[in-house]
Amino acid sequence: MEYIALIKKDSFDCLFKYGRIHLNDCDSICIANHIDEYRNDSSLLNVLFKERDDFEWSFEYVLINYVTDEEDSKSTVRIEKVLGLYALDEQSVNSLPARLDPRVVINPPLWPNAMNDIKMAKDVESCKRGIDNVWKIFNLSESDKQRCSAIITDAIINEVVRENYNNEQPTGDLSIWVYLLRYQRHEMYPQNDMGYFLDTVHVFTNWHYKDSYQFNTEATDVFKSLMDYSGRKSYSDILSYIKTTPEITNFRELAGMDGFYKIAPLYLKLLEPFAEKGIDLDGNIGGMPLKLQISKLKHFGFDFSMAAYLLGIILGYDRTSDALYDSLKLNIFRKEEEREAPPFREEDNVDNKKNDEQETEIEEPDNVGESFMRPISLKRMATPKDSLKLDTVNKFSFSYPLVLNIKGGKSSNDKIVNSYQELLETIASRQDKEWKIKKK
Repeated sequence: MEYIALIKKDSFDCLFKYGRIHLNDCDSICIANHIDEYRNDSSLLNVLFKERDDFEWSFEYVLINYVTDEEDSKSTVRIEKVLGLYALDEQSVNSLPARLDPRVVINPPLWPNAMNDIKMAKDVESCKRGIDNVWKIFNLSESDKQRCSAIITDAIINEVVRENYNNEQPTGDLSIWVYLLRYQRHEMYPQNDMGYFLDTVHVFTNWHYKDSYQFNTEATDVFKSLMDYSGRKSYSDILSYIKTTPEITNFRELAGMDGFYKIAPLYLKLLEPFAEKGIDLDGNIGGMPLKLQISKLKHFGFDFSMAAYLLGIILGYDRTSDALYDSLKLNIFRKEEEREAPPFREEDNVDNKKNDEQETEIEEPDNVGESFMRPISLKRMATPKDSLKLDTVNKFSFSYPLVLNIKGGKSSNDKIVNSYQELLETIASRQDKEWKIKKK
């Protein structure tokens, strides 16, 4: 019998080293014809990935085509019965040679475009698991989660993931929630509640003009009104001002759908401290310890639940799992008293003294974050001076097409890339090198 199997690259290493491996039933599919006859049927790969562990890079998996003897079951793979090894996509074609014995032939992918959909499906699943994690961490009600899911539909999450995967910004007739979830601040708004309301106006204007790159925000009545506002800069006071100011009635009506103008600043307030490294139970939001701030924000009821739902989508499982594990106190963790204390540093004592002196009243102080700080989730445009590697490329924005070259490389090695995915694949092809944008 002839089979095609999806296995971890590490499993292939074991197969190559020891001559055999044993597979689970879901790892392989029996095929009746030559493997090349299935090139137009990418559904086979979807079936093989259905019950598969999550992964970061596609080269973590390979496809093998093998046959079995009569005395062997399909779960037994012997190295001499393997007919071929196949990469999953072009990135794997470039990356696997450095990770396998040089004698092994790496065949090009059978379904080169199928991995894009599989990766995006995994990202969508991560978004939903992020929601579940946030719900447990913040101890929110299941009924609120159901209400949120009726507003933030699967179609919205799918579009956000698709745009993120392709490094796109929303344009056209899309949900205002897509514009919010893909928003990146590039203006120097203050890093406080007023700044989050200005962000909200910016998102609304993007949505209104159906263009994430519009320049009309500062000319709107609501933006001007907020800039003229001289009251307390807390969320509650600014919200009250928006609700009662006659000059911005039009904004209230259009941005009031599903509570958008109330929810968006709460979401941005939650996101700002945790956007890069994820939720930290010992962290703070707006200068206030996380637990105290969450207790305060819960007073806003369903608006806060919606903000938490959006936070879970953007942080996903990866950036919420550490906080979840700490809140669950996993059985495999050391007990608190058994953990080693970090070495004492004098600057820690100074920081602790400052924290002790902070006010912990429920209403946030006016001066928190008043200074202009770096924008939320700001990605600086990459320049020819920047070093581009897999662990640094996500810090930059890019304007396509662009020309890449290995630092000090010859012009004949120039690579023209037209998308973020092509950029990643190019860098992954020579991870040991430092890539640069070539000057035009």
